[in-house]
Amino acid sequence: SIIIDIGYLAGEVKTMDEIALVEKACCKINLGLKVLRRREDGFHEVSSIAQSVDLADTLHFRRAAVPRLTCTDPTLPVGADNLVLRAATLFNARLPQSPQAWHIHLEKKIPVGAGLGGGSADAAAVLRGLNRLNGNPFAAVELHALAAQLGSDVPFQVVGGTALMQGRGVRLERLAWRGAVFY
Repeated sequence: SIIIDIGYLAGEVKTMDEIALVEKACCKINLGLKVLRRREDGFHEVSSIAQSVDLADTLHFRRAAVPRLTCTDPTLPVGADNLVLRAATLFNARLPQSPQAWHIHLEKKIPVGAGLGGGSADAAAVLRGLNRLNGNPFAAVELHALAAQLGSDVPFQVVGGTALMQGRGVRLERLAWRGAVFY
């Protein structure tokens, strides 16, 4: 079981009674998006250049007796169907050791339903955060596979930056900019 809190001090570890980890969840924009066709699995085949931007939610992870999600946005459902808890549940199911329960607090800054990938960013932050809190049991390729089970934008959000997203969005090719780039 996992409970996660969201915050901006990524990587800060405190005592067990305090926040164990704060993970930033940056949103993304599509610099270009081409929808190619509808796939048999219901997803769309796409080709997109995605870019992470500084607008971000923050997740705060705190040890707990039972998994729990809270959020600064009272309109956001915090039940088992929330992508944050789905990511935590998936991570824990694959964890080779017995999982720790976490209270996750989501500090919501990315507008819900704005097409900025906020839910996907939050799910990706959960995967990154839990991986760090558990001693990095999963390599990048394994986190990518877990992320792909959660949604099309989640694998990109695990790594962020700039990338060409293809297929249903889970095939990624990292792109590098020359010189300084700011968003």
